[in-house]
Amino acid sequence: GTPPKMVRSAGRVWRSLTTGKEYRVRVESQILRAEWVNIPAALKQRGAYIRSECRRAGSKWVGTSRSYLPCTLSEGGKERIGNWCRLLTRIEIDSVTESTITGRAEGLRRFDCKSCKILETVWKDFRWVPKK
Repeated sequence: GTPPKMVRSAGRVWRSLTTGKEYRVRVESQILRAEWVNIPAALKQRGAYIRSECRRAGSKWVGTSRSYLPCTLSEGGKERIGNWCRLLTRIEIDSVTESTITGRAEGLRRFDCKSCKILETVWKDFRWVPKK
């Protein structure tokens, strides 16, 4: 079964110490879901999202993150949105306690903005804490 402290954290908002993004985390049975909630207004209007779904796998939660995000291009020192891309990346959560969620997620190292193709990824550690 699911430990009681996992159930109590259902629907809580957690802030990433790495990115500042805030995620609403829900745990139902053997599935952990996290959804980005502090989306900047301009991106929200365009339908931006990051949604992760992980399944219990031994002591970890393993799954994928689906996102729809702008891809920015740098031109002459200015950044502009070059394209909007739907991405599928991997995520693993090692630990969920009352005070912290830790894990690692696939980040983009090299990416083709025009075709929305991931060319190279790198695993990045993250730590989330409850939003105050």
